[in-house]
Amino acid sequence: MKRLSLFVILFIAHSQTALGFTGFDDSALESLLTHSAQNRTSGVIWVWSPRMNISGYGMSELKPIAALLDLTVTVLVDPLLSEEEIRSNQYFELLSNSQVLHSQELIRRGALIHFPVLFVYKNGELLTPSRPGYDEPGRLYEYLSRRAR
Repeated sequence: MKRLSLFVILFIAHSQTALGFTGFDDSALESLLTHSAQNRTSGVIWVWSPRMNISGYGMSELKPIAALLDLTVTVLVDPLLSEEEIRSNQYFELLSNSQVLHSQELIRRGALIHFPVLFVYKNGELLTPSRPGYDEPGRLYEYLSRRAR
């Protein structure tokens, strides 16, 4: 397991940033949570992959729900995509507005087990558990209104 983790860390460290995508690492997560604590705000982190079409579709449903609930949305993308997959993908516009997942903390918390994965944070705390999979808009609204408010 340690070898696999080391491989994932090394692979992620050398992925996608060459295409101009920024990476979201543990220091970015810490900064996001610190800002949330200082301002007593809540938000969501959406980890998605264009390999799972429903995760791109779900993101388009998440954004208006988050706006209704006054939640900040941070969008992270699968770090294991190839350059070719990124350039030729129907979701290229969404990809260009995503950061590449590099956070080992989020990976340890299940960010790569399925796409999409939703993390909720509130007042500087990353809430557990993460929520893998797609939810229809009504269920997603209910879930976020209970967890993030």
